[in-house]
Amino acid sequence: MGTPLGDLDGEDFTHTTIKLVNAGDGLSDALRVEPVWLRNGDEGYCIIKFHVASITGKPWVGKAGATGLERIVTLSAQAAALADEDLVGPVIAEMQTRLRELRDAEAGQGTLAERMEASQMEVMQ
Repeated sequence: MGTPLGDLDGEDFTHTTIKLVNAGDGLSDALRVEPVWLRNGDEGYCIIKFHVASITGKPWVGKAGATGLERIVTLSAQAAALADEDLVGPVIAEMQTRLRELRDAEAGQGTLAERMEASQMEVMQ
């Protein structure tokens, strides 16, 4: 189970997800960015300035039967900028690692560091 985020009306939130609106989602205009050529299949990074428009919650059930409450935060995009990989790539990579470790822990697998430590302990015995 994830680290509790806090209590709201007696419920502990264990997960947070975001929903992005006002970014060319059919109900709004697309956000304007620096004019550059982007082609189908290109990948990159985009930084978005946002305003929290609403927050809701719903029950969450993990693959291994863990339960909790998901906090769904709707972000209203205010502005955007395309960003260099050197600037935001490491931040995204770190977040992906942390989220993968959370999923592993929820599935009862432990983190990579915990699995490596357990493996080394077995070798030493």
